[in-house]
Amino acid sequence: MAGFPGESWQERWEASPAALGPEGWVREGHAWLGAVANVRWNSAQSGLLCLAVADVLRLPLAWQFRYRTSNLRPLVERTRDPEGFARLEAAVDPKRWASTGGGRSRLALARIMLTKGGKLGDITAGDAFEYATELRKSGIDRAGSTLFYSWLRDLGNLPPDAPVTLRFLDRVTGQLTCEQLVDRHGVTCEPIRALLIDYLEERRPRLEYSTLDNLARALTRNFWSDLERHHPGIDSLALAPEVATAWKERLRTRVQRRKRPDGTVEETVVERADRAMLFIAVRAFYLDIAHWAVEEPGRWGPWAAPCPIKEAETTDRKRVKRVKAQMDQRTRERLPALESFTQAAADHHRYRRACLDSLLSVQPGKPFRIRDAMFVRTTNGDSAAARDADGNLLHFDLAEQRAFWAWAAVEFLRHTGARIEEMLEVSHHAMIQYRLPTTGEIVPLLQIAPSKTDQERVLLVSPELADVLSTIIRRVRAPPRRHDSARRRLRLRGTHLEPACTVAVPVRPRR
Repeated sequence: MAGFPGESWQERWEASPAALGPEGWVREGHAWLGAVANVRWNSAQSGLLCLAVADVLRLPLAWQFRYRTSNLRPLVERTRDPEGFARLEAAVDPKRWASTGGGRSRLALARIMLTKGGKLGDITAGDAFEYATELRKSGIDRAGSTLFYSWLRDLGNLPPDAPVTLRFLDRVTGQLTCEQLVDRHGVTCEPIRALLIDYLEERRPRLEYSTLDNLARALTRNFWSDLERHHPGIDSLALAPEVATAWKERLRTRVQRRKRPDGTVEETVVERADRAMLFIAVRAFYLDIAHWAVEEPGRWGPWAAPCPIKEAETTDRKRVKRVKAQMDQRTRERLPALESFTQAAADHHRYRRACLDSLLSVQPGKPFRIRDAMFVRTTNGDSAAARDADGNLLHFDLAEQRAFWAWAAVEFLRHTGARIEEMLEVSHHAMIQYRLPTTGEIVPLLQIAPSKTDQERVLLVSPELADVLSTIIRRVRAPPRRHDSARRRLRLRGTHLEPACTVAVPVRPRR
């Protein structure tokens, strides 16, 4: 570095080709070693790491992501801030500290310190967020984790108002503006971008947000951004016939990606199911502008153009019939396995119920056996948890609860044929009685609230369905046994059959 200009070693490093990336460092380093015969390459690598750890040089995150070495993290932990890492290790679970995810988190802390300088206590929330962002942008080191940020919070190094977690922090929540809806797909032509934003603003008062979101995606990503990608410089809605035909052909199919068991990704070209809906959105876009141009020629007149989509191209009857036939065939193929599936759900619930009864039959701290496995109940008498032979904590009550509601959902859907959203809306008020006018016999009925078809239905309750509903009601009405592991208590929701939860004490968000 002495041969490059600069007042500090950092400036000289940045002026050298080695600062552009590890490839340049290897190239320049070997060239330098050719002139200095008594220095080995391992020594040169160690010298670079020592300069970085001593804060003589600060290596950018992008540079470190491409530089593969196993000596970086141990060297930083031993020399830069040994007291801080020792305090962190004492606060972290030993298994988590020695795990693969723990090693990645420790490497993340070391990289941040080499980039920003200082010690472990000097890392800020902004440094952690920048690291997570640069890691996603790099596309090289995909084994990233945000566990290191939780460790910093546990140590108290971050202010109280710092975000609880880095997960999903960069994602926009809530409703986006029309400008944001258009800009997320990168429209290059500025006049067309302004037109799309103006059009969405005009349609927004009459549309719900999900419909507006889909409309913006259809007009930007699937229509205009696709045209700009294949026809750079296009700036008019008046499409040439060959341009419109090529766009329709591209829109006819899409690439479906599926991950194989070995981790590789399989790409398959399949027919696009929503092609007709996209054609309808684009056709409405052209016709709306043509109609509005009569009323406001100064605003919409310059953009009026012939619509490239004919009305016959928006019909989708054949595809709908094919999809319906495929759904029916899939149902017929899976129908023989229905009995085995329901029996497996019932057997799983009985097994979890037996495990919970075995746990509750012993005193806290005592061992018990389930089949060939030994467990030890925890010493907390108000807990229905136990540890296995490896020391793992298992919550038997939560497992039994999940198994019960899985069985109840399977049986309800099986005997009613209702949709999942319809099942979730069933309440005590949905169960009604009807007296036959001829015999006076009381017939139980189940009222299904309107959902997809927007029509209310009334189903006759069979004896099997009546047994399932009575079992659910008895369980909901039963007093809660205990607080669960999340410190939440069950309470009976006023009308619904499923249990709801109210937080008894603050619960730390799951990492």
